[in-house]
Amino acid sequence: MEKKLCCTAFLFLAINLFGQSPGKVKFGIKLGTAVAKSRVEYNDDNTSTFKYRAKTGLIAGGYIDIAINKTVSFQPAILYVRKGVKEIMQSSQYFYGTKMAFNYMELPLNILYASYVKTGNYFIGGGLSPAIKLSDYLYGDELKSFDLGIDVLVGYKSQMGFSINLGYTYGMLNVSDFKNYIKKIQNKYFSIALGYEF
Repeated sequence: MEKKLCCTAFLFLAINLFGQSPGKVKFGIKLGTAVAKSRVEYNDDNTSTFKYRAKTGLIAGGYIDIAINKTVSFQPAILYVRKGVKEIMQSSQYFYGTKMAFNYMELPLNILYASYVKTGNYFIGGGLSPAIKLSDYLYGDELKSFDLGIDVLVGYKSQMGFSINLGYTYGMLNVSDFKNYIKKIQNKYFSIALGYEF
């Protein structure tokens, strides 16, 4: 139900703004790396015995850039993002390490402000970023199907349409669905991606 509502709201907002926008509408693609470090807390107070390191994953997808005026645009996107964290436990007797990998379809809804130069434009903005879980690798199926984050995006786009995008997404929800053992899982990640707009 959450997936259907999220997708319906996303499509309605995109179509509504498309119909009302007096400016140009452009399409783009992105491909890059997400550096994720989800926050994990256990119920048995052993969280402090683990060390957590960032893990890298893929970020890829497409977006629509809808001009609101000369400098402001609305940019909804559909992205595949691989989130998670590396969990490490080390003692005098053994060393244990595992990768927690969480696959999401993310739907960022960003408002961007552009500052133009001779060769292109710099942009900055942000918005809400709903996400739908595709799959997770932990101990089974321990993540809720929906997440909601705050997204910040900065970058540069050339006149030819090529761009570099730097982003940070902070998950606002506890997505753990295995609270008798893991009381909290909170997604966070940085991203760097190359894009092309046409």
